[in-house]
Amino acid sequence: GVLFFANNRGILEFDGIFWRNIDILGKAVYSLEVDQTGTVFVGAENEIGYLIADESGGLQYRSLLPYLDEKYWNFGEVWFTCNTSDGIYFQTASYIFRWNTDTIETWYSEQGFHTSFNVNGKFYVKEKSKGLCTITSDSLLLISGGDEFAGPSIMGMIPYGKNNILVITRNNEFYILAVNIKNENISSVRQFTEMDNF
Repeated sequence: GVLFFANNRGILEFDGIFWRNIDILGKAVYSLEVDQTGTVFVGAENEIGYLIADESGGLQYRSLLPYLDEKYWNFGEVWFTCNTSDGIYFQTASYIFRWNTDTIETWYSEQGFHTSFNVNGKFYVKEKSKGLCTITSDSLLLISGGDEFAGPSIMGMIPYGKNNILVITRNNEFYILAVNIKNENISSVRQFTEMDNF
């Protein structure tokens, strides 16, 4: 029943009556995510972490930077934070970090990342000039048919039916990704020409 808002001065918390500002070390916050235990994870400017209750029950910020090698600390804005069964993902322009209880894993892209999405509990990311990728067995891999998205910017991904994903690009194109649950292969099915025209 509590609302949280990413804000240029931290996080705004609203319980229906009172507003409260939670300071995130003076940083602007760009993304928030809640895991299955109710913990709020935070993606900010050169900051990743989570909120934890203090002795009085108020929420305070706890940084995850001590778990991250210092050479990665200048990663910029965290545009997307995502909860999956593999852990919590934080996506920046050049890095993906995954927090899994007590460790942080890191993936880097020289070309950079554009957008990422959580669809049915799975993390997907558009790597510029490469295409649509996901992380499988701790490796960042281009999905089957993902190179079709090397050029167009992906603006949305949502579940579509039981085993499909609807993808919308900046070029006003709509795709259906048919997901094979058994081997996680994805085949792109181009459809919706009339919708494109509209």
